[in-house]
Amino acid sequence: MKYLIVLFFVLFSKVNAQPIEVIVSASAGGPADTISRRISKIIENNSNNNLIVLNKSGAAHTIAYNYIMNSNKPTIILTTPEVQKHPVYQQLNTVVQLGVFSIYVFSNTKSSLKTRQDVEIESSKREIIFGHSGHHTYSYIGLQEMCSKINCLPVGYKSGSEGILGVLGGHVDLYALVSYGSKSFLENKNLNLVTTLRNKNNYLTIFSKNIPEEKINEIKNVIQKNIDKNFLKDMGLEVN
Repeated sequence: MKYLIVLFFVLFSKVNAQPIEVIVSASAGGPADTISRRISKIIENNSNNNLIVLNKSGAAHTIAYNYIMNSNKPTIILTTPEVQKHPVYQQLNTVVQLGVFSIYVFSNTKSSLKTRQDVEIESSKREIIFGHSGHHTYSYIGLQEMCSKINCLPVGYKSGSEGILGVLGGHVDLYALVSYGSKSFLENKNLNLVTTLRNKNNYLTIFSKNIPEEKINEIKNVIQKNIDKNFLKDMGLEVN
């Protein structure tokens, strides 16, 4: 009987709690979407919080950030500390830093561009067609690092998923993706990992807005208890 009462209380609390919107600044199926949904499920299964994942892709993540800024609903977003350098977004609160991510650069397995050296040699003969998701995205940062000393032709895509399809379809030579949530791309037999670009300051972080401090502490506790180094490694993150 006591168990039924406790179960009823937990279910009642979840039903009546205002849902937390988990904003993904990219399209469904991409790295940010994958890890956001995995972590949301962990938080929801281990707390009294209802989480709703919403994809707000476009304009190099600006659509998602502006949605949060104009919303009075409790929201969280998985992104990088870079966002807080913009004065408009400084009101976002840091919940927890998850780990350091890298940037993967992919080519098609049918391509002759297997390594970074292959890319450099080929660029002396022609332009390397490099896809990206817009200025200030990490796909573009990867492009900039790779193309600082070689001859590249940038081609814009709406999302990482579309960019990878561009690689698979032979429309672009290379595309860069963040490492978190990219396991399915690494395991894709039609994709080749050309190189990994590392930066120890690239922290994937959970930010919040309009969430009471006690709720933030609850989310922190859930993450600390249920997300370990093995999970983060599986998600493409390194923990210092």
